[in-house]
Amino acid sequence: MVEGYLLKANEGADVEFDVLDAFEYLKDSVRKSHVDETKRQLHRPVSLSRRLGRKATFLASIGSLAAFAFVLGLTQLGLVLYTTSGGDVHLGDSELMRSVAMSRCGVDLQHESPLGTQSIDEGVCLMRRTLDGVQSCLYKASNSEEGFCAICDRATGRQFRVMKGRPDGLKQSMFQCEKEAVDFANFKIKANQKLEEIARMEPPAPKGGAFERGIAMSVHLGVLIPAAAALKRIRQAGCQLPIEIFYQAGELDPSSEAVKGILSEVGNIELREIKNKSYKRYYTKIYAVRFSSFDKVLLLDSDNLVARNPEYLFDSKEFIEHGAIFWPDHWHPDFSPLFRFDETSLAWELFDVEPRTMYEVEAGQLLVDRIRSWKALELLAPYVENSAVIERLQVLWGDKDLFRFAFFRTEKSFYMIQKPPGEFLSIGLGL
Repeated sequence: MVEGYLLKANEGADVEFDVLDAFEYLKDSVRKSHVDETKRQLHRPVSLSRRLGRKATFLASIGSLAAFAFVLGLTQLGLVLYTTSGGDVHLGDSELMRSVAMSRCGVDLQHESPLGTQSIDEGVCLMRRTLDGVQSCLYKASNSEEGFCAICDRATGRQFRVMKGRPDGLKQSMFQCEKEAVDFANFKIKANQKLEEIARMEPPAPKGGAFERGIAMSVHLGVLIPAAAALKRIRQAGCQLPIEIFYQAGELDPSSEAVKGILSEVGNIELREIKNKSYKRYYTKIYAVRFSSFDKVLLLDSDNLVARNPEYLFDSKEFIEHGAIFWPDHWHPDFSPLFRFDETSLAWELFDVEPRTMYEVEAGQLLVDRIRSWKALELLAPYVENSAVIERLQVLWGDKDLFRFAFFRTEKSFYMIQKPPGEFLSIGLGL
């Protein structure tokens, strides 16, 4: 046991732990007074981390809590352990951080590296750093608690700090650095890679003619009835713009009598199958805008009924100036009981955008000039393909605000309707 540490105990079984995970485990066990459960768990070897570097072997007492009280008496993880040689070992925060970096990453603790465009191929979590000191990667953290996750790419030795919490914010879902931090960092890196690719791309050429303006809608069998009503209402309002209906294979049967009846009654409609399986559920709306045939497209939800002919929106001064119009969601972030979205949200760090206070976007309708907004639409690709991170952390609700973040990141202007959500005036859709 040259590298081992013994925690003094009257008796006990050998238990293997990673240093930080062991401390977190013992600390939580005593704090919650789960004495019986602790005894049961410590009766056999336990591994609390999926990625264990150098192990510390502890002899944990089964019959006495004296060893636990000894550990808990230390301040802010200033560990005092007994080595097999009999000498005391004091591990303060900085030394503990260096020790963990060496054991898990194979390199000494380094300064934070910029994320850049190189993927993290062998990512490991090092620790969660909080105001109370160094915590285990299994520590349950939140965005409203000041701190960060320290991670490392063992392939390159680069070290990063991500998921930086800020105090006094609206608490979102709890998370563990062990499970989320590497994916969080790679989400940002993949967006950076896409931006680098966009910088080399040529902008698309406008099609014009019959493809200059149109309406897009995503539909599946469950919304076929409201979609039929919405489509009929568009024609009743006097709008004759061509319409594209996007659907996932297996979610709508183009040969069904119901679908054929809608196409025949409404007219000037084309069905478009979504080929990419990443674009499912509400992300089908993003696909509809990205891959629409129209240069300028009005996206409408299947349950949105237009108040008047929407064609005037394409000629509005706001659309001509900005090339995009968004509608505000019903809730302002300061008062939302559901979305819990303010300047302390992890979303701002995840999308690498400076926090700002404004209404969230209502994704049920938006108007986009695809030619002028092509960079933002391209950036939506990695957002959707890596959306599991967004959903696990619940930093956004569904596809809400993905358009807004893509526009922010590519510095593309848009016009947000200024009238409060729910206000109905004779002028129709807010303009």
